[in-house]
Amino acid sequence: MRLPKKSESLNDRNSQLRKLSKKVNDELIDSSSDSSDESDSSESVILFTPTRDALQEIFPRASGQQIARYEEIVNQAEEFDPVLIISPNLNWINQYGEQAYHLVMDGFATEGLQNARRDENSRCVFHFRNGRELTDVRNAIRQRLIDAFCIPPALQASHPHGQAVPVGSAWILTKVGVRESDFWENDTFFHVHQ
Repeated sequence: MRLPKKSESLNDRNSQLRKLSKKVNDELIDSSSDSSDESDSSESVILFTPTRDALQEIFPRASGQQIARYEEIVNQAEEFDPVLIISPNLNWINQYGEQAYHLVMDGFATEGLQNARRDENSRCVFHFRNGRELTDVRNAIRQRLIDAFCIPPALQASHPHGQAVPVGSAWILTKVGVRESDFWENDTFFHVHQ
């Protein structure tokens, strides 16, 4: 299987990436089952995290019902589509209020859309078609609602009166397969300067 070229359409590239990912996963599963037969080991190779486990790590205080709702939103995404997940920063909410927090979350949910939302009214799990859309929305929100973003810690000493805390922590999750995901925290997502 070859990697997609830049000149190919995004759909063709995504399709080829899905096939490549499936082929690699199938080969790893085959090779791990071969090696487990030889070594009599019950350990298996885990490449990705179950989506429910990822959401529980991002929202450790969420109820099982909330996690199930968020998982349903993630499951609606196409494979490899980015899902932005924002866990709230209580210090920011204490500073600006819950209404201001909802204003920012509604901005992420509706920016660039007409009469639609990308969060199923969750105000924390946002599905994007691609990374460009996610970046464009982030940049638009940063221009309109600058107080949601913070001065990076390394620059805070030279900006003592600047915003020191962001509205929340940003996590990027991509669905890989039916029930698994790759996810990571983006520490610079809410920085004013990048």
